[in-house]
Amino acid sequence: MAIYANNVVAAGRVELLTFLREQAVSITAHRFGTPNHLSDAVI
Repeated sequence: MAIYANNVVAAGRVELLTFLREQAVSITAHRFGTPNHLSDAVI
């Protein structure tokens, strides 16, 4: 359990930095050397 005793700031993004967990997302662009066009709309 964590207790945050500091004053609240007006910027919500600053408050949420302590709860941020970075993640990486990857898309497979090919399978067995054949291009997969499902990711074209995302990239």
